[in-house]
Amino acid sequence: MEFGYWEETIARWHQQGLPPDCTPITKSGQDDPLAQFFGLDIHWLAFFVPVNATGTVPAFSEEVLEEDETTQTKINADGVTLRISKTGSSVPRFIKFPVECSKDFETIKQRYDPNSQERYPDNWNSLVAEYKTRDYPLGLNINGFFGQPRNWMGFENLSYAYYDQPDLIKEMCGFWAEFNIEVLRKVFKEVDLDFIHFWEDMAYNHGSMISDRHFHQFMMPAYKKVMEFIYSHGVDVIIVDSDGFIEELAPLFLEVGINAILPMEIAAGNNLQELRKRHGQRLRLIGGIDKRALIAGPEAIESELKNKLPQLLLDGGYIPAVDHLIPPDVSLDNYKFYIELKAKLLAAN
Repeated sequence: MEFGYWEETIARWHQQGLPPDCTPITKSGQDDPLAQFFGLDIHWLAFFVPVNATGTVPAFSEEVLEEDETTQTKINADGVTLRISKTGSSVPRFIKFPVECSKDFETIKQRYDPNSQERYPDNWNSLVAEYKTRDYPLGLNINGFFGQPRNWMGFENLSYAYYDQPDLIKEMCGFWAEFNIEVLRKVFKEVDLDFIHFWEDMAYNHGSMISDRHFHQFMMPAYKKVMEFIYSHGVDVIIVDSDGFIEELAPLFLEVGINAILPMEIAAGNNLQELRKRHGQRLRLIGGIDKRALIAGPEAIESELKNKLPQLLLDGGYIPAVDHLIPPDVSLDNYKFYIELKAKLLAAN
């Protein structure tokens, strides 16, 4: 598997000889020509049940507020006002968020009915039938108890709210726990899941975006409530997706029942071997192959893979993949070399 690719990367590879029809497919039940070309499994996003367990229903009406040659300012489906680039993939500039106080939260909660049929695709019944005979792992994606409040409030506002509006944060986390339990309840009735994936993105290149105290105070009670429900339905692979330096967060995730982390960004200082020494088989790892090695070329790629894969694969509980989206400065030839060498090392171990 791979974490994913920038759109500009695929466009560049098409110029370098990748067949025009090779693009990543991320919807369940569809062939993935890009994965087939490289000999990979289907894109990992296609392993997710396509239930809208994170967004507003009904969605906010999207509205363009301003536009020029290079940017567009708009209100998106989740009620966030943001400015996006029209010239390429980049992080948007966030201007305003839908929740600033308890009154705002009471309003937006009306868009989070876990039993709304709009959260399920029109072909849900046929997907359920397909899942009963599947030969691939299947999970559900959920926003976590830092990620979702940040989506509602924005990072800066949330950071202040931990101190200025603690009751609101507790209410958000409690509500989000109940919401996700109800979403999961319906899914568990119809589908056997293999894993749950939480999106958090709660670290930067020097560490966690919040303190251990705030993790324990606000996130842990909600996580433990949801985890108890998940584990009671036989699901025991719980993945968290967080960029940045996550080594100080790893024991906190383990404490609440999360036992796998991706994408393990190396430029942020993560060390897979040290994490394995510290936490043993309790912690599964996904990713951790430095994207900068793929930019540098075959010699750097060989060094990166041979220094990491043999022991990690021998220990088990590890899926090697590039440590985030593959950037456009990775050439098609370098990526082919990486895939072929990785396949040899996997076969040998």
